[in-house]
Amino acid sequence: MLLSGIPTAHIPDPVLVTPERDEDILVELSVVVRDTLADATEAALTEAAPIWANIDEFIHYTWNDADEVRPTMDDLVGLARRARESNQMIYCAICP
Repeated sequence: MLLSGIPTAHIPDPVLVTPERDEDILVELSVVVRDTLADATEAALTEAAPIWANIDEFIHYTWNDADEVRPTMDDLVGLARRARESNQMIYCAICP
């Protein structure tokens, strides 16, 4: 099956580890997320950096401009590209 041209054979259940109270959660990100990050262009990253820097989740931290978030965005894109090249997935640990 295809979802907008993307194979859906590897769209995971959202949570791989169901936590007890106050434990970390491990989530496998979908192929769509991995490939969207891997395909990000320089122009798209430049446009997205100020948006990412101003999301509500970062309000309480020191990230408040594009220059501060951009290195992390570049790292995520690199991770996604390496994961796709080796047919691997990306995982996100959510720590309460």
